[in-house]
Amino acid sequence: MLLIEKTISVPYSKANCFEAMRSCLNSLEKFEILEANELSGTFDVNVRASMGSYGELVSISMYEDREYCSITVTSSPKMPYLLWKNQNTKNVSTIIQVFTNEIKEYPQEPEFSESPNVADRLTELKKLYDSGLITEDEYNSKRAKILAEI
Repeated sequence: MLLIEKTISVPYSKANCFEAMRSCLNSLEKFEILEANELSGTFDVNVRASMGSYGELVSISMYEDREYCSITVTSSPKMPYLLWKNQNTKNVSTIIQVFTNEIKEYPQEPEFSESPNVADRLTELKKLYDSGLITEDEYNSKRAKILAEI
């Protein structure tokens, strides 16, 4: 069976990621949460049939590793057929995009205080800015704080 999978990592707690994902999925019209388990950080989601697809099943799993929460979204069609790959890919991208916008409303954890190296902290901060997870003002403010510690 054809699986589409994408993983992202964000600097938020697993609890905040779980709530943001629940909000994200509830806002998407053709997505229905079948099961959500906060303790294990998983969602099973049904995507209703649409033009060009008999629907699909989506699994979402999260795990926390130090400063980040990694989220993996896996989609599998209900009926195997290569033409549906585009729809599955689009649905995975939609979940990631809506989640990325939603998580911005939550506080980041932790503040870059655990990183020992200034260069590493600045590199990580730049990655967050480039990925759109923080605004230019947030980037400049945090960059100035890091540089002030030197």
